[in-house]
Amino acid sequence: MSLRRELTKYRPDDPMFTFVVMTWELGSICRQYVRAQHYFTADRKLSNTYKAECRMALADLITQCRLLAEELNHNWDDLVKDGEEAFKERMKDIVNWQEGTQL
Repeated sequence: MSLRRELTKYRPDDPMFTFVVMTWELGSICRQYVRAQHYFTADRKLSNTYKAECRMALADLITQCRLLAEELNHNWDDLVKDGEEAFKERMKDIVNWQEGTQL
């Protein structure tokens, strides 16, 4: 059974629902990461709790991305590979731009 078919039975039948969940989880990742960094030196236990919450939000976001990829008939492994290549290219552009502005 496909991931989409298996998991969509647990969500409303509304195509926008995926985007709502993705937005919510991305916000949660940002909040928990910032909180984990804030408490990193003062309270390691609390920092680790926020890191664990960030991990769960990240897992939820990845699941939503995989569902959307399947809905659009995209291969997940190809998307990951394409995204990594695009990231490398963008980082090269940023480094080149920064080096050019420091001359």
